[in-house]
Amino acid sequence: MRPGLIERLFITKTWNKEGVYRLRICLGGDWVDVTIDDLLPCSPYGGPLFAGCPRNELWVMLLEKAYAKLFGSYYALN
Repeated sequence: MRPGLIERLFITKTWNKEGVYRLRICLGGDWVDVTIDDLLPCSPYGGPLFAGCPRNELWVMLLEKAYAKLFGSYYALN
């Protein structure tokens, strides 16, 4: 709904062959830079285990992974 706001969270704006992405997330009022890789948890049936997007957009899963890293795990996210 507000793609400009989502785009500002991503320091790495395009796909890269190394599979490393940097995002900027506000945590407790402070902006924190988070570095993640593009190895995402998948279900045994294929597809993402947690968040997904009907249009197969990668940004949803990368943003979720960055939040999970800040909070310690995917299961720590409610």
